[in-house]
Amino acid sequence: MNWADDEREVVEQAEQLGVTVHIGDLWRAPDGTLTIRGAGSASAWLDELSRGLDTRRL
Repeated sequence: MNWADDEREVVEQAEQLGVTVHIGDLWRAPDGTLTIRGAGSASAWLDELSRGLDTRRL
């Protein structure tokens, strides 16, 4: 899987959970972790969202 596939997967998972993540809000941290602007790790954010936790960040 390449980076574009990872980004597409995050966008699709977010849409399935009823939220919108724009491609422009995704980037790779120096360690390679896919990150969402203002939310941190994309995988952790999606996990929290799927469990119904408050994912809003200040």
